[in-house]
Amino acid sequence: MADITTETIKQLRDLTGVSIMQWGIAAAYTHAGGQVVAAVVLACETDFVSKNELFGTLAYDIAMHVAAMDPIWINRKEVTDADTAAARSVFEKEVANVPEANRQKALDGKLDGFIKERVLLDQPFVKDPSRTIQGLLDEASQKFGEKVEVVRIERLSVK
Repeated sequence: MADITTETIKQLRDLTGVSIMQWGIAAAYTHAGGQVVAAVVLACETDFVSKNELFGTLAYDIAMHVAAMDPIWINRKEVTDADTAAARSVFEKEVANVPEANRQKALDGKLDGFIKERVLLDQPFVKDPSRTIQGLLDEASQKFGEKVEVVRIERLSVK
């Protein structure tokens, strides 16, 4: 029988796309004298990464971003047909006076912009707008050698 090594487990994960262990960290950020609190659960594949100081800093920075930018969804997969239909109905009224030939393009642009502004992974990072949150996660995945993803966000506000 073959020995099971870290390398064989990594190969199995790579082949199947399934993580053997799910690790991560929860981070919170409080803003405006306690008026806004945001929390993020940032997941990774090993406890080694979850205990890394840079991983914790990334989670905290994303929590700060959530407090500042108030995203509704983590990724575009979370946007439901009902969400899209509700936004579309609002934007259809806004583009009603646009010439017919350009109306659909204007509607699509407004809808895409609305979703992009509210999807965490699509948002420009508040501390460095030249990078998106997805870009930060991609960089972290490359740095740590394993998948890093935001699995939950919450934002609470007094107002």
